[in-house]
Amino acid sequence: MLGRLGDKRAVPAIMAALQDPDPQLRRQAAQSLGELRSPRAFHVLVDALREDADVEVRKMGAAALGSLRDGRAYRPLVRILTDRDEDPRVRGVAAEALAALSHRRAVAPLVAALSDPSAEVRFWAAFALGQLRSTRAVTKLKRLAATDRARVPGWGSVRKEAAKAVDAITGRAD
Repeated sequence: MLGRLGDKRAVPAIMAALQDPDPQLRRQAAQSLGELRSPRAFHVLVDALREDADVEVRKMGAAALGSLRDGRAYRPLVRILTDRDEDPRVRGVAAEALAALSHRRAVAPLVAALSDPSAEVRFWAAFALGQLRSTRAVTKLKRLAATDRARVPGWGSVRKEAAKAVDAITGRAD
């Protein structure tokens, strides 16, 4: 709730909660720090993204870094996106977070992620490229839209997400 209240005076206490043994509390702390968008939280969120034992905490850390809209998050997010040893769910959130940064250098790693073995990573890379309106990605996205039948539970198919991204880039969608 502290994040939703918007009181940045809570940031130090919430940052401390990222060290709590309870993973649910750490998840909520990461989410709250993203909602508060405090640059002071940058380093603890990077640590949570890289080091937390809980996949959900790492996902929330990636999402929160995107919410900060801080260019410093580019490198840690790309490292996670390109780390094939990381859980694909975390890598997918990293792709989505890169879109929130609106960092043009993110296009190359996101285009590369369109060939990832994980449907989740391909799905969120397609989403991110659509958000970034990257014309460099259109050819590869069209190929995915024509051929990739993989589905991401709860979100849909890679094929449809790639088609939506093409529409967004070419101006045929909102």
